[in-house]
Amino acid sequence: MNFNPPDNNNRESPRKLGSPESYVDHELLRPRVLKENARRIMASDRRNTTVVALCYLLLASWLPTLYFLFLSNPVSDALDALYAGFYDLSEQMTQLSEEALVTLYGQVLSGAWSALREGLASGWGLISTFLLILILLIGVLAGYGIKSWSLRRLRGEFVGPEVLLQVVDLAGRILLLTLLILGTVFIWGWLLAPLALYIWYRLRVAAYLMLDCSDMSAWQAYCISPTVLRGHKWQLLKLDVSFFGWLFLAEAVTYIASLFSGNYYVYNLLALVAGTAVYLYVEPYRNLSYAGFFLELKNGSPQLRELEEALAERRRQREE
Repeated sequence: MNFNPPDNNNRESPRKLGSPESYVDHELLRPRVLKENARRIMASDRRNTTVVALCYLLLASWLPTLYFLFLSNPVSDALDALYAGFYDLSEQMTQLSEEALVTLYGQVLSGAWSALREGLASGWGLISTFLLILILLIGVLAGYGIKSWSLRRLRGEFVGPEVLLQVVDLAGRILLLTLLILGTVFIWGWLLAPLALYIWYRLRVAAYLMLDCSDMSAWQAYCISPTVLRGHKWQLLKLDVSFFGWLFLAEAVTYIASLFSGNYYVYNLLALVAGTAVYLYVEPYRNLSYAGFFLELKNGSPQLRELEEALAERRRQREE
């Protein structure tokens, strides 16, 4: 599909979507401007913002953490076996020959695979694995839900936590897009780790593209994201860096809270509560800032808006 607007007689040649010559105002992409706008929106409806953030954290953080704490499952057992095996392997690395290390490495992988197979052989193992997949899927949907909430709040809509559930209608596309992004980053990370970070940055607005245009498929959002971000990845990196202090504070508070008890369960619950107290503010703050970044890119890309109109027109023609 051609992302350039049609030529119009003797007018200047169209600018490429996402190019430095597009209409994006770089001043509006500064972290200070984006974050100030996010704080203004949060302050205008503090109660609703807090409720949305709490619902998101319950689905994306509390639910999986409590599951792993109190319910056994084959995946956790396999990961525990893998962690214990690699820990022992690291302890013996300087004392064993290369051949012995390779043999032990194979034994560690074999032991983890055996733990997974044994767990899946039981009825509870299958049920717990299904619950794990369901919980992880809910977490992914909640992540897209808070992105959708951010986009709508930036456009002046007063939406509440119900928006986190409305993305269920897009579950198929969300799952496909997530797998596309994770698969691409994993493959490049396996080949060349530093390049994987660059690839991930190229795909950072794919979720917003799909959420903001209901007619856009996961594959189209995946393909268009690098084009939209062309010339703007450095500004996105600066926005990421601007939140490092908040993320460090959240981790520090979580760690300090976990020191108040040596009990494994209390330790994790204290860490979860402390982290939630900080992320109640940080999560909507970050998501509104990133959504604002995307909307500024979109506002400066008339070709992208024309593409959305073309997709909507194609849908109307199919319905007729």
